[in-house]
Amino acid sequence: MTSTFCDLNEIINITKNIIMEGEKFQEETRMLLNKLKEYAYEKGITEQHIADKTGFIQSNVNRLFEGKYMPLLDNFLQLAEVIGYQIELKEK
Repeated sequence: MTSTFCDLNEIINITKNIIMEGEKFQEETRMLLNKLKEYAYEKGITEQHIADKTGFIQSNVNRLFEGKYMPLLDNFLQLAEVIGYQIELKEK
């Protein structure tokens, strides 16, 4: 029987990388949410309007816009759609 051995430093480095990637993802998500919030404000779209169109609770829309929690992808796409934007992937 073979076993794989990782020393403690390797485990610590892997853990740090995972945490850093998670923090980077959260920061990028917050930036996108801030942009959606800005676009909604520019268009006069209220949090209540977004809540009515998406089925979210208005206070949850506020929490999303304030970066208090990260939306699932489908919720993020719903937010963008109600504000009049679509998210698409493009090949580099």
